[in-house]
Amino acid sequence: MGCFFLLSALFVPASYYKKGVLRFLSDRLLRFGVPLVFYAFILSPIMNFMVYRYAGKHPITFMQFLTGYDGWIQFGVLWFVWALLLFNIVYVLVIRLAGDKPPVFKTPSIPMMLLFAECFGS
Repeated sequence: MGCFFLLSALFVPASYYKKGVLRFLSDRLLRFGVPLVFYAFILSPIMNFMVYRYAGKHPITFMQFLTGYDGWIQFGVLWFVWALLLFNIVYVLVIRLAGDKPPVFKTPSIPMMLLFAECFGS
């Protein structure tokens, strides 16, 4: 999983400097926010109802289930999308506080990334 976060982070600076602050953040909110909202408010309640009703054998309707449902805003399996959204927002804040200067690091080579993944991946 760490490799996926690393790969995502490698493309953030180029996207940020190509699009600018507002377009970058609106793009990230659209790409990450829409699936998070869909999962939290539509898919998660439906799946929790199905588990409660059929696995727990509770004969109630979906509306009865929703009246007592307290599991709103749970990202469940989309935790990594939530983390990516937060990391992108933190990146923008850090860069803006640093004076909007481009980072001065060299992108690691493929062999270095593979070595890193081998050493620190589990």
